[in-house]
Amino acid sequence: MPTRRAVLGAVGAGTAATAGCLGALGGPTCPEGELAAVDGEWPTRGRTAGHVGATDAGGFESALGTRWCVESDGRWTSLVLADGRLFVTERVEDEGTTSHYLHGREAVDGSRAWRVRLPLAPIAAPAVADGGVHLTMQGDDRTLVGRYATGDGSEEWRTRTEWRTDSMPAVADGTVYVTDVAGGLHAREAASGAHRWSTKVSNRVDPTVFGNLPAVVGGTAYVDAASGKGPAAVDTADGTVRWQRDVPGFHQPVTDGDLLVGGDDRAVYAVDAATGETRWTVERARPTTVPVVLAGDRVFAQFEGGVESLSASDGSRQWRSTPSDAVGSGTDVLATDGTLLVAGSEGLAGVDAASGEGRWEVDVEVDTVVAGDGVAFAFYGSRLRGLGVA
Repeated sequence: MPTRRAVLGAVGAGTAATAGCLGALGGPTCPEGELAAVDGEWPTRGRTAGHVGATDAGGFESALGTRWCVESDGRWTSLVLADGRLFVTERVEDEGTTSHYLHGREAVDGSRAWRVRLPLAPIAAPAVADGGVHLTMQGDDRTLVGRYATGDGSEEWRTRTEWRTDSMPAVADGTVYVTDVAGGLHAREAASGAHRWSTKVSNRVDPTVFGNLPAVVGGTAYVDAASGKGPAAVDTADGTVRWQRDVPGFHQPVTDGDLLVGGDDRAVYAVDAATGETRWTVERARPTTVPVVLAGDRVFAQFEGGVESLSASDGSRQWRSTPSDAVGSGTDVLATDGTLLVAGSEGLAGVDAASGEGRWEVDVEVDTVVAGDGVAFAFYGSRLRGLGVA
């Protein structure tokens, strides 16, 4: 029976480029090298405050290889990229005690610039903007929102809230937006943490399996109002609810200011960002809960085992791509200029964005991946990797 590595070397387009990098990506070793340069940013989940999951950075036509690798004493839990640095959260357990840390690491070689201990467990990924790393944190019946300096990790402010959250922060135009589990949306000044406004958009009382991350574009914050009801559009100036629609299953809003896209494990939903009127709905094939990607006139939706391209205008399917079984269950997908990076629990695939044809596959376990210009960064368990073209 062929090994997983042998299968990866034999499938998809670009296999000649793949063969030389499998050992560099997979295997027990952690190389101590560096990337030639790191340009581009991925400062929050989905790269922008609208969480579109796309970048105009390119350079992924050829397979990637590990240039450096850093081991955690515990497990990496999230990462973002901004200003040539990675901002990474870490969970460490030692003799029954669990500690959480925020790192600033140089993207070119993974070296640590600083590390600070967090007071509580961070909720998913931070959001970096205007020289600050913004985090929501939860534990011990407390919810905290805080900001740490990108330069040295010093805490600039921290505030305890009266509400619980399952939301990571969204930052836009100098304001931090966070939702709570009771259906509220809260705005704070990013520089100081001062409260600006709060508004109620639903009566949701329990955390969702998806989390309720606001998407913010052009003076409007979009939220998944409730499990089974939503979304809602909120004016960022004063918290006034502009519109609210009943679209059951609309979770994890993604927007470019024109189209608002969300989904659950059954379907992908698209509504008009200005009015909330439904534009189209597409049922998922072999469903997954990985967020959708919005890249210009395309929507890319991952299903278990692959990814499909949908027309942003009407939801029509343009192609469906299924990487080899060796890539494993889908964990993340992002769009670069011309190439989709499709991450699985056991591999990473490059897929031509126009046609869906496989370009390359490499053997590396990936939980989350972010991209710059011709470089990518990924973690799985205790390993954080800097990847460049082989």
